[in-house]
Amino acid sequence: MSGVNKNIGIYGGTFDPVHEGHLKVVQSVLSKLKLDVLYVVAARNPWMKKGKKITPYTHRLNMLGLVFEQEKKTKILAEGKERENSYSIDTVVDVEKTHPGANVFLIVGEDVVCDFEKWEKAKILLNKVTLVCVKREGRSSVELDKKIKQTNRNAKVVFLEKVNDVVSSSAYREKGSARFMNKDVLKYIKTHRLYEYER
Repeated sequence: MSGVNKNIGIYGGTFDPVHEGHLKVVQSVLSKLKLDVLYVVAARNPWMKKGKKITPYTHRLNMLGLVFEQEKKTKILAEGKERENSYSIDTVVDVEKTHPGANVFLIVGEDVVCDFEKWEKAKILLNKVTLVCVKREGRSSVELDKKIKQTNRNAKVVFLEKVNDVVSSSAYREKGSARFMNKDVLKYIKTHRLYEYER
């Protein structure tokens, strides 16, 4: 499938669980970047969460489906094989094979930018994508851009100002706050008795 002149987005995360803040990011990115397709990717074994208890991959994938399957130009990309760790560079390479010649946009939260140099093959990754940083915590774009350029001075970075409310998956896991949760996801969580261990 040719990707020439196409804009392809990748939005990865643990999504444990997915919430309305994630949906707002997707809708904003699709609108502002004029993407042809946006892949939402749940990390099977996120390296940043190594040693932490994570909800089984199948449940996280199913919950993504409840939120995103009806969203236009959005596709859920399941990691096809078990890996010791999930790395964005592997996902980008897979997408490049599906859409050769495409412009690839990697969407990340502001919170992970400061540790980007720790990412697997970070410099190579930044050569392959335009990094889209979703602002949330108040750091200046200049500061964040400088941080990324320390890893790769040729990195292409786009900043999206605050598009989601201050909400996190941990707010639900630890406190049961359902304010920003999709009703179908809440029903799924209740049916499968997820997250009870954290409260």
